[in-house]
Order: sequence, then C-alpha cells, then structure tokens
Amino acid sequence: MDGDRTSGVSGALRLDLLHAFVVLAQERQFTRAARRLYISQSGLSRRISLLEAIVGTPLLTRTTRSVEVTQAGAALVPHAEAILRAARAAMAATRPTHRPPVVGRRPAAPTGPASGRVAVRT
Repeated sequence: MDGDRTSGVSGALRLDLLHAFVVLAQERQFTRAARRLYISQSGLSRRISLLEAIVGTPLLTRTTRSVEVTQAGAALVPHAEAILRAARAAMAATRPTHRPPVVGRRPAAPTGPASGRVAVRT
C-alpha cells in the first residue's frame, strides 16, 4: 500500500467529517446531531465511520440511546475544533473587506431630501 492509505481508506481528513464528529461529540445523540447538521442519521453515521477508518480507531461508543466519546475521541475533539476554527479564519481572511461593484448594473439613483428627489410609491 502507498503512504497515503490507511486500511484502504484515504488518509486525508475532510472538514465535513471533523465537523460532524465535533457536533456529535457535543450532542451525544445521533438524532440531535444529524438535525443540527441538516443531514440524515445514516449520512452522519457514514461520516463518523469514515473518520474512524481514517484515524484507525473508534472515536465513539454507540448505544441504542446515546453516544459516548472514547479516549481517542476525547483526544481528537480539541484538535478538530482548532482545525475548524483555523479553516473559518482562513476563509474570512480571503474575503474582501469591501464589495466590488457589480458589472452591468447601475446603482439606484439616490432619493431623499439631500438628493432633491423623493421616492413616490404607487
């Protein structure tokens, strides 16, 4: 096997997998976590299973009523939260501080006392 494979699963961590794990670790219940993520419970379960395959160890212990975070899961939570914060900060840093004008659209003419025009509703 090549260096980026772990048990036949790509070793690349995806932000959506980390986000799903953090939300489930906070909620401790698949139903609430899936609802909060706007995905199905089966979709959430697949994401968690994929993340566990990537890291190579169980992160959660599942019961019929709740979810418990394993020791490995508890170790991962703060790192996953930091990665998600860093990703949000990186995205925010790339956004322009002002919005460039939209090409092809003229701005609306100003109205009000200072413009000498008054908007009239019909």
